Parts: sequence; structure tokens; C-alpha cells
Amino acid sequence: MKKYVVIILSAALALTLSACKKEPQPASAQSVPSSSSSQSASKAVSSSKADSSSSSSSSSSEASSVSPKGMTEVSVPISTDKGANGTLTLSVPEDWEFNGHTVMSSKDIKTMEVVNAITVTDTANPISDTVTYGFGASDEMTYPDGYGNIDTFEGVAGGNDYKMFVYKIFADSGEVWYPHYTFIHMGDYILQVHFYPFEQTDEMSTYIDIMKTMKCRFTIDVLQISKKRIANRTNLLYS
Repeated sequence: MKKYVVIILSAALALTLSACKKEPQPASAQSVPSSSSSQSASKAVSSSKADSSSSSSSSSSEASSVSPKGMTEVSVPISTDKGANGTLTLSVPEDWEFNGHTVMSSKDIKTMEVVNAITVTDTANPISDTVTYGFGASDEMTYPDGYGNIDTFEGVAGGNDYKMFVYKIFADSGEVWYPHYTFIHMGDYILQVHFYPFEQTDEMSTYIDIMKTMKCRFTIDVLQISKKRIANRTNLLYS
């Protein structure tokens, strides 16, 4: 009998020791993030970067519409040969003063004038001799030797074709100056603008920069003949 009791007690002791050897696992080994969770976190960071890049790109786009460094934007009223009214928006050097009408000046000296807009009639040759009549070869005025139309330039500025007649004449002050009589093709119109430097090509690059910034919006009033009133109004933007 004693022998059986000893066997039972030995078995119980062995089970107790076996249970004590099973230690709990560390917490760090119990929960490891799955690869899908890691990918989700990575996508969130990537998305955040993309949003930031998009925002930066948007800001850059807005900044590009600001006037070039050293220039300021002005809006000049303009009318066409057909009676349409409009506004020419452009950037000019910061030291140029706008008189509120059509003329810019610097230190009380006229530097630029917006003359008018002429409706295009020859689409194959918008800046035709008819449009520029009175300038260049069609100028019938008599000048002293070495004066008058001394040069003519043709080119593209801001996507718009232009033709520029450079003259050497006497200003009202008696000094010699070099007006640049310029015709710019903008959509359905030829814009006539005059620049007035006192040197032959002293400001040529400035004039090109100004032309690159030009945007012209015209308001066309369509009259209802029977009632003599405006029936509708169409806005046309050229740049």
C-alpha cells in the first residue's frame, strides 16, 4: 500500500514541476504589425507628400501670374475702330507713372502711349501695309538726311506677332529721340502702341518684356436695332 502512495505522490510532483517550466512569452513577441498595416502607413506618408507637392505646384502657378521683378501691372482703357471698348492689362517698369488714361512717363518724360486697336481685315496678313499706313515706306513726310524711319523690326513677343518702326526725329523739346511705333497682333485686333526712348535701342529688351505681359479684354455691345438698346454683351479676352 505504501508503495502505491509513493508512486502517486511522485507523479503529482512531476506534473507540478512541468507546469512551472512553461514561462509566459514577452509582450514584444506577442504582437507584430502585419505587412499590410506597414504598407498602409507608407501610403499615408506618400499621400501627404503628394498633397504637399501639389500645393507647392499650385502656389508656383499662382506666382507665375505676378508681374516680373521690377515691374508693376497697370490697366489702360482702350477702344477699337469699330466702337468696342476694352482694357489693356500690362506690366511696366516700376518707375513709370501711369496718367490714368493712355500715357506712361518717367521723370515727367513720356515713355509709352497706348493708341488704339484696329480690327483685323486681312487674316492672311494681319499687320498689313493698310494697317500700318503712314509709317515706314508709306510715310509721306519729308525728313532731314539720316532722320525718319531708320529701322524696322518684326518678331514675336508673348505669342503675338509685332512690327515695330523705329524713327529718329526731334521731340517737342528740340532733342533727338527715337520713337518705336509698334503694331501688335492680338486675336481679332491689331494693337497700336508707341514707345519713346531717347536712345535708338536703349530700351528694346524692356519693350519686348512689356509686350510679353499684355492681355486685352474687349466688351462688344450688340444693339437690338428695334428698341435701340443693348441686347447682349460679349467679353473677348486676348493675350
